[in-house]
Amino acid sequence: MLELSAPSSHLYPGALCRVEEGALADGPVVVLFADGSRAGGELAGGQLQLSAYETRAGTPIPARLWQIDTQTLRIAARLH
Repeated sequence: MLELSAPSSHLYPGALCRVEEGALADGPVVVLFADGSRAGGELAGGQLQLSAYETRAGTPIPARLWQIDTQTLRIAARLH
């Protein structure tokens, strides 16, 4: 399974992720956030679908769909 790390407690356009473990390919993914929280999801064709999660501070983050540049792993846009 692919593990990505994110530079903050949430994703946003411009955020730069990095591969922590696994191969960059379509399929299941876990995003490890800088505050220690994590969210599961799916990477498919330049889109990253993340499940809802809660930040370490207790802020609920709803499920979201992101466009991600699979070459740089930069979040390009929030799609939903």
